[in-house]
Amino acid sequence: MNDLYLQFNKHRETGVNDFMNRYKFLIFFLFVIFSVGCSHKDTTPQDSLTPITVKTVKITAQPILIGKSYPGTVHPFQQVNLSTRLSGWVETINFSEGQSVTKGSVLLVLRNRDLQAKVTQAESNRKAAEVQYQNAQRDFQRIETLFNKGAATQKEMDDIRAAYVSAEAQYQSSLQMEQEAREMLQYSILKAPFDGVVSHKFVEVGDLANPGQTLMVIENTRQVKIRAKIPETEIGSLTTGTPVNVQIHPFTSDVFSGTLERIIPAGDPQSRQFDVEVMVQNPEGKLKSGMFARITVSGKGQNGLFVPRSALIRRGQLEGLFIVSRENKAHLRWVRSGREYGNQVEILSGLNPGELVVVTNVSQLRDGQLVEVSQ
Repeated sequence: MNDLYLQFNKHRETGVNDFMNRYKFLIFFLFVIFSVGCSHKDTTPQDSLTPITVKTVKITAQPILIGKSYPGTVHPFQQVNLSTRLSGWVETINFSEGQSVTKGSVLLVLRNRDLQAKVTQAESNRKAAEVQYQNAQRDFQRIETLFNKGAATQKEMDDIRAAYVSAEAQYQSSLQMEQEAREMLQYSILKAPFDGVVSHKFVEVGDLANPGQTLMVIENTRQVKIRAKIPETEIGSLTTGTPVNVQIHPFTSDVFSGTLERIIPAGDPQSRQFDVEVMVQNPEGKLKSGMFARITVSGKGQNGLFVPRSALIRRGQLEGLFIVSRENKAHLRWVRSGREYGNQVEILSGLNPGELVVVTNVSQLRDGQLVEVSQ
């Protein structure tokens, strides 16, 4: 009896275990089916269904500029250190550093009341001498007429001639004295010699200015010159008038066009290098004196394919860009880049002429993304 009871319990436990195992299997099976079903749902991001507005460039073969680069420094086209011949107190300063000035603008005035008084006195002396000279001239003409008619003696003629010459000399002397007084007054008023910018100011109102002391520096930077040094082994290949590309350190993405204006014939005997000057237009004042520059004297070589730097994306060691297909979809293309020329990058492989490359909103794109190309 006990044996039958034990067998019954054993059979029941076995059945329960089988039921639990089958239950667990069923739960696992349903979980797998659910997971597989979910994994087969449309995983296309909603973003790819909404077109993103982009700009593109059409790739064409362009000649590769080859040449050599040389370091240089930006200098103003004109620079003047303004000083005075006088010793006086600074009374007025009309401009500060960084402000633009026009030719003839009064920049600084020294205390000059004594000079103004001298000008007034010299002007009065000149007017008095001018009246005496005009009277002497009329007397001389009258006596000369009488002398020619025999109505005046030789002595009268000689006396009136001496008086006339003396009056003329005094008048000329008064003119020179007035001119000198006015010139001294002008030394107390500093004016801009050309349109430019105040780059330095070395005095303040109330300071004592001494003769020869630099008070202000004015620069004309609407046009700048890049001064670079060329080795003696390469100076012979350069000629004035040659177009030059210029890169300025703070604007590495920009390339400025310039012209080789001067080649200084005297070289440095120590470094064996020659100075050259490249002129660059700077109407917006973007280039400042003292900036580091690099000039490239270029020639044309073989053709290559170029894209803006903004078109490239980097993922680790890989470089790619997006090509727009006829279906207005952006497709990721892995490429190999070469040298950079300003903001343009040479593409050595992975790109063909005639293809449209996306250059804006690149970070928002996925492979297969719908795009809308704007002009």
